[in-house]
This record gives sequence, structure tokens and C-alpha cells, in this order.
Amino acid sequence: MKTIKVSTGQEVSYNSWLATRNAETRPILISFHGWGGSVEYRPDGDQFKNWNIFAPWDRSGVARNGCWWLGQNRQFFMVEAIDELVRAIREEFSLKGDIYAWGSSMGGFGALFHSFRCKFKAVAVNVPQVRLIGSDYMTICARDSLNAIWDPEAAELTMEEAARRAQSGEDPDLAFSDATSFLDLEDATNNPVVFISQSRKDTTPYYFTEQTLYLVHRLVAAGCNFELYVEPRQGHYFVRDCHNVLALFEKFHDVIENPIDCGRPQIRS
Repeated sequence: MKTIKVSTGQEVSYNSWLATRNAETRPILISFHGWGGSVEYRPDGDQFKNWNIFAPWDRSGVARNGCWWLGQNRQFFMVEAIDELVRAIREEFSLKGDIYAWGSSMGGFGALFHSFRCKFKAVAVNVPQVRLIGSDYMTICARDSLNAIWDPEAAELTMEEAARRAQSGEDPDLAFSDATSFLDLEDATNNPVVFISQSRKDTTPYYFTEQTLYLVHRLVAAGCNFELYVEPRQGHYFVRDCHNVLALFEKFHDVIENPIDCGRPQIRS
């Protein structure tokens, strides 16, 4: 295990597994774990041998269970940490491959947020949170975490008010409450191809509309290419695991390698 120290003093650890052959040219997967989750897995099987896998830890926030891969007390040190992770692994291991991301739930937010921000090649997310402040999931299940990342006043805002304050410049920090804030709205080919897996009925009443459908609408509006798989079940669980995700990346390699602008929505009069 290695550790990154950021300028605000926090340390972020990560595990790594290199491809067994030609690691320098193999693709890189950054795996973002969920709330309270562990990255202490050991990739097994031939499929993993073709990937360089890096699994950072998010051990900030309430009871060290995670800060949605952002930071706490409005110090968004995870931005610096992920940037430093990318720099460090390329430098130390001479890795030249494209970067992909994967995450579930809280890790889904982190994977989306940092993939859009850093312009990774592709990202796969499972039952992801996409909007934090004001969403029913975070309000019901993770209010203390919102307080820790921002402050109690910000945590009380609606999604609409948080978006308004972020967009107006009144409180720019609130842009970090929306994983799609760093989508390139001018050139869709700069954005990663997105693979989404979701249960039809998640843990809270508005999860599907506030998170999954919102993400889809944002991707459509930006002209992004994506895949959406909805399983007709109930619950917050692994619809797809890391094995499934790598299979998707490999199946759609040609699409990922040749990004297209799918066009903005056209409305008939």
C-alpha cells in the first residue's frame, strides 16, 4: 500500500495491482469504493491480468466512512489526491495507458465526478449518487456526511437552490454537490463514455428520478455516449461488479476508442 499526502495535510492511501504483461501499455482502472467500503480485494482471473488496477481509500468524513471522494469542511482535498494519484502512477510505473474508472453508490459519485473532471476514457457506475445536497437519498441516509463535507446550512438547501447558488457564483463550492458539474458541454467527445447500472427501485422514493434519470438527462443534453442497464429489482446492491464492468469496457473498446458526439436533443415544433 502506498500513500499520497496532499497540501492540506491529509493522507490518502491506495492499493495497486499491475497487469502481468506489458503493464506500461495496458489500460488503467481506478476503483472508487462505496461508503464504509473496503478496497481490500484481490483481483483474480485472467481478465484482470490485462489491467493496471488502483484502488484508493476514502477514509475521511463521518466515522472515517467516506466523504464522497470530495473532502470535508469545504476542503476538497480529494481533487488534489486523485490528480496526484494519476501523476504518481504514471511516473512511478511508466504507465501510458488510458484511464478508466469504476464505482458503486458513493464510489459511483466519485467515479463520475473525477472522470468528468479529469476526462478519463470511460467510466462505469453502479447505483450511483449523482446529486448530493437536497436529494432524498442523502437527506435520509447521509445527512451527517453532508454536514461534514460542507456545513449544516448548506446541507439544508434544496437541489435547485444549491444548483442556483453554484451557477450564479454565490457559492461555487456547491458545484461539487453535482457529479456532472465538470461535463464538457461544448465538445461531447472530451467526455468519457458512461456505463450505468441501476435497480429499478432503490432505497429511497425518488432515487431513480433524482439520481439515475438526472444523470441520463445531463448526458443526453451534453451529447455524450452512454449505456444504461436497469434491472427490474428492488434494492441498493451490485447490479454489476468489477468483472462485469471490465467485460463492458472490453466489449465496447471500439466505441470508447472512437468517441462520438451524439448530438443535442432536437425538439420538434
